[in-house]
Amino acid sequence: MEISIHAFVVFLQQNVPLAVVIIMLAAASESLVVIGAFIPGTALILALGAASGLGYLPLWPLILATTLGAILGDGLSYWIGHAHRDKIAAVWPFSSRPDILVAGERFFGRYGWAGIALARFLPGVRAIVPVVAGTSGMRPLPFFAANVGSAIVWAPAHLIPAALAGSGIASVGQLSPQVEISIVGGAVLIGTTIWWLIRHRAAVAGRFGRWLERNRKPPPN
Repeated sequence: MEISIHAFVVFLQQNVPLAVVIIMLAAASESLVVIGAFIPGTALILALGAASGLGYLPLWPLILATTLGAILGDGLSYWIGHAHRDKIAAVWPFSSRPDILVAGERFFGRYGWAGIALARFLPGVRAIVPVVAGTSGMRPLPFFAANVGSAIVWAPAHLIPAALAGSGIASVGQLSPQVEISIVGGAVLIGTTIWWLIRHRAAVAGRFGRWLERNRKPPPN
């Protein structure tokens, strides 16, 4: 696995435009209901940010691409909600999980246009609120004002700390490139695990509760 991670990072180092495209797509996926459930966008963003701090990739193109991807992802979700406002409840995953749409509607109803910016930083509603903004008939100007403004903050808030962490590792000066890249790979694995647990926390909690119930010792007579 260390070899494959090393080869991948070296490949991106030699193909910076591809790394920029990958991080833009990762940022966009975070705001798409269906795609965001399968792609660990945040983990990819943090990993590429750490690779930037290690000196393998330039930071500012990554920040610009992440910002643009976040804007496009929210914008596409808004357009889907706006164009299919009368049919969205019958489309998967809302058809099988209507509670998801209800949660987004409650959040948007409580915070209004400010909820677009707040949702960007909340994994539970990030991919839902832009769709709800579209179905509610929110005008494009306030939506994109909140969308663009929050993306400008969200992208550096993820990439700069990751880059600083990578830079801190590089400053030690006693680690080989292979070890540095293995640390990035470990960060990807940890980030992906955390992402999966957040996405599926209800199912994990349910299974853990059933396991406890099955293994609970009966009270002594």
